[in-house]
Amino acid sequence: MQQLKRYALALLAACLLGSAQADEIPADKRQAIQELIEVMNLKALGPQMLAQISAQSGALMKQGAVAAIEQDKRLNPAQRQAALSKVEQELPELEKAFNDSLAKFDMGGLMQEVMYGTYSKYFETAEIQDITAFYRSSTGQKMLAKMPQIMQESMQISMARMGPVVNDMVQKTLERQSAQQQKKKK
Repeated sequence: MQQLKRYALALLAACLLGSAQADEIPADKRQAIQELIEVMNLKALGPQMLAQISAQSGALMKQGAVAAIEQDKRLNPAQRQAALSKVEQELPELEKAFNDSLAKFDMGGLMQEVMYGTYSKYFETAEIQDITAFYRSSTGQKMLAKMPQIMQESMQISMARMGPVVNDMVQKTLERQSAQQQKKKK
């Protein structure tokens, strides 16, 4: 379960890291990005995203743990049942620890930092201004309003499709570790 906790936190960190320093951005481009951030209302979007991540975290952790246990060929039925029971017992604590970590996270600030780095890297000032103009339009405003639902649905679909791949990877890793431990015992 500790390994699952580290995996969940590492996954969150990997998804949220930015790529460039805001200090290196020319003033006109920085201003254009700031206007975009304001039009997108990122300060409000950050807490919404955290709430969605928090709401889904328990189910995703349970789904991953259960799938890994059910696919672990080294477990007999009694061991499998014991492991599933342990997940049920420890999951609330793990989910609370994960959500407590999320609560301390400044998602809005991070999103702004990431936007400065990524938008300055991939867009010219005029292009950022064009994007901002789009978000000021009625279609852009609709997109911004629907973005949390789109992101949530996209995440659910992605996780459902990635789940079997991740579970297979975890299973193979567990089998490899077990084989290595068996070799050390001999």
